[in-house]
Amino acid sequence: MADRSDDSAGTDISRLNGKFSSRIKSWRSSRLKHINKNRNINEVKIDHEYYLDVNTPCPPAPLTVAGHASLVGIQTGKILDFDVRNKKCSICQYYNGRNETIPNHSCNSNWRGSSKAMEPDMASAMLRNLQTHGYEVNILHGDSDSTTMARIRPEFKDLQKKNDKNHFKKNLSKDFYKLSQTHKELKSAGVIPYLTRCYMYPISSQCASPEDLANKLEVIVPHLYGDHSHCHSAKWCTYHKSPSTYRYKHLPQGKPLQSNALRNELKEITKKLQKRASELTCMGSTQANENFNNIVASKAPKNRSYGNTCSLATRVSAAVLQKNIGYTYVYKKRNYKWETEKSVKEGQTYQANICAS
Repeated sequence: MADRSDDSAGTDISRLNGKFSSRIKSWRSSRLKHINKNRNINEVKIDHEYYLDVNTPCPPAPLTVAGHASLVGIQTGKILDFDVRNKKCSICQYYNGRNETIPNHSCNSNWRGSSKAMEPDMASAMLRNLQTHGYEVNILHGDSDSTTMARIRPEFKDLQKKNDKNHFKKNLSKDFYKLSQTHKELKSAGVIPYLTRCYMYPISSQCASPEDLANKLEVIVPHLYGDHSHCHSAKWCTYHKSPSTYRYKHLPQGKPLQSNALRNELKEITKKLQKRASELTCMGSTQANENFNNIVASKAPKNRSYGNTCSLATRVSAAVLQKNIGYTYVYKKRNYKWETEKSVKEGQTYQANICAS
């Protein structure tokens, strides 16, 4: 068994560090070539809004050793770009474990940062790749993670960020459950889902402007405490249909809330949402990304590790084809491979424009 010297180890590390960027570039160099060949380019250019989502098929951070991200166009509903990050390489691990010099090979590892930094890096790489190919990105829908926008904002200054409706609703419910630890009125069954629905009604409605949304949010807290003087514009409130018999279906004993301390907490939540009104208008949904993640999970289950080899990238690529084309991608790929092999063997003999000499 050969011991690795300090010089050879340093050479290997510098070689690996120098190739990280080139690996990512080579991985991304042919990412959008299939769009020019198989789809109308105008179909892609109309997509100026994209859904961003990141999934880690391995254990959650900080144990994550691999992850993938996807961008879905709102108009097309297609995966317009995706990326994969791997921390480990099985070949490098094998020779490191034997304390031997790592031979030249196609290393699978293309990421050496933290697991938390994977998402911002993949997001910026995908946006940069789309921009390189001439595709304009105006609005990005994603979760409420601020680290991604902090990373891409300096490079894409005109990019607007909008929250994902499902992530926002989930985070809003978490805020109410935290309040229930100190306010007993929220512990009754159905109260927190009702509060969440009250806030989601104006957010889900078509608001002409952020100011319009802010005004609609202002109605919620008075409504919960029995003041319906401003509920004329709120279609979800049925008080004015029958004021004498109106009861709250999901509040304790059908009566309005009473706690002033809880009222102040709800007002603070409302003010925070009003400040973010520009992000909350016309929110999208990353459901298409979640559907794609389910397809990836069927090909790369989380209870198995594929991140140490190129198998993960291959499986994610297959999931993209299934999402964009359907199950027929297997037949089309096989047919394309057969035609390619045939043309290599027989040349251009059977083409229509070839004349016999």
